[in-house]
Amino acid sequence: MRTAKIAPLLVASALLTTAGVASADDDIGTRPAQVAGEAPPEGVATPAPTAPADRSSSTEIASEGGSEQQVQRRAYIAGDPPTDWAVLHAGVRPHLGTFGGIATFALAHERTERFYGALSLAIIRNDAGTYVGPLQIALGRNLADEFYGVAQVGLGENRARDFNGIAQVALAYNRNLDMVGVTQLAMYNRSKHFAGVAQLGAYNRTDKGFTGVAEIGAFNHSQGDFTGLAQVGVLNAQGEDVFEKNDDNTFIGIGQLGVVNSASAFRGLLQLGVGSYSADFAGGLQLGALSVGAEEFRG
Repeated sequence: MRTAKIAPLLVASALLTTAGVASADDDIGTRPAQVAGEAPPEGVATPAPTAPADRSSSTEIASEGGSEQQVQRRAYIAGDPPTDWAVLHAGVRPHLGTFGGIATFALAHERTERFYGALSLAIIRNDAGTYVGPLQIALGRNLADEFYGVAQVGLGENRARDFNGIAQVALAYNRNLDMVGVTQLAMYNRSKHFAGVAQLGAYNRTDKGFTGVAEIGAFNHSQGDFTGLAQVGVLNAQGEDVFEKNDDNTFIGIGQLGVVNSASAFRGLLQLGVGSYSADFAGGLQLGALSVGAEEFRG
């Protein structure tokens, strides 16, 4: 390391702590509208089957034609199936199967297993298994397993396992596992794999990889690889752990521009800030108002 550990960088530890960075989890709370034979939707209790008198015997369960878990699932799906609707539908808490038409409207919570239309609007919560259409809108939260359209728009939050569209726009929180689009815009944006233009918010995070133009916000953290133009913010970090070396993760771009910059492996033009650090720096310049440092420096 060329210089002592950077004192100004310690300021960033407070930001990192308040960000609450939990490990990535493929179950991000979507799966809102299940098809028959799958587990019940989120928040719906499953009736428990009557327990056999002798717990060591599986005779009663076997007579039902499957495991205890399968019996529980059958108990759930024994009710009325979701209704199929076409063209337009409005309700308070509708549960629709396949919708193909113009729009759906819900005063409270809407669940649609397969949506093909122009607009879905719910006041509290809007859930979809597969959503194909321009807009999914909710004042509370939007959830989708697979989204193909223009945007999820919500005051509270938007979540999608696979997002293919233009944007997730929310006041509070956007989350997806795999995004191919343009932007995430919210106070907190998180994606496992982001392929688009930019993440814009107070806290922007990618768990495995960012491929695009920029992360712009107060705290930008690409825990995996960053491939783009720049990270621009108060604290910019690349690598699973801030100020630590992760051999498998690399920053490739023009630079990190902020108050404090940290990169596991930096490959670019410059790090510019009050303090900048890289475990492995190969590029143009490290510029810091107070201090800069690198364990390996080629530039």
